[in-house]
Amino acid sequence: MSVWKRAKEIEGRLGTVLNELNLRMKIVRDNNSRLIHFVSTVEQGMRLPIEVGLSWKGADWEVTYVRSDDITRTEFGDNGWYLEDCEDPDVIYASEVTPDEMLASLENFLRRGPLVREKDAKRADDPRFAYVVMDLKRLLDELFESVVLICKRDKDRIESVEFLDEFGNEFKVKMEHFHEAATLYVNGEMETLEAAEATHELYASIRSRIQDFRECPMKKF
Repeated sequence: MSVWKRAKEIEGRLGTVLNELNLRMKIVRDNNSRLIHFVSTVEQGMRLPIEVGLSWKGADWEVTYVRSDDITRTEFGDNGWYLEDCEDPDVIYASEVTPDEMLASLENFLRRGPLVREKDAKRADDPRFAYVVMDLKRLLDELFESVVLICKRDKDRIESVEFLDEFGNEFKVKMEHFHEAATLYVNGEMETLEAAEATHELYASIRSRIQDFRECPMKKF
């Protein structure tokens, strides 16, 4: 049975539920597997954090699991960026339940929602970037009465956060090497590079440079 026929089979069983919830199915490639996502028919670019996994077995595509992610959203920075995270997904494996039980679990997942955005320029690609920005915010709140953190992503999908001190000096932290490293730039010059999970030296460098500028605001370090 083809992927489309297997999807139609699911739709035939849950079509009423999908219509009620204004959802349609969308098939997505995932290496050698296929995933069925459930996207909104009324809110463009939105879907449920649910997927049905299909794998090729012998001469047929078979449903192997149904997964529902319990998404939490955490905002960070000062220009609308956020992190979506899931710690404990609900996964039902086809090998452990009957087809009817699998469909009942899927219907339950569909009904509990909520919708999330499929693609969003302000959603962090990697949680390590979000954690660095959140830690940086706590540090800067100790040093400034008010500071604005601006998050960005370039054409190579490198994420960075920028802020200015009271003298207009530009501080930038870039997540490089596939988010494995956090690099500090001050006024365009590279200062230090630290592992993303061990950024104590990075924050110490930021604190030190801010202090340098405060002691000699007209001096270029």
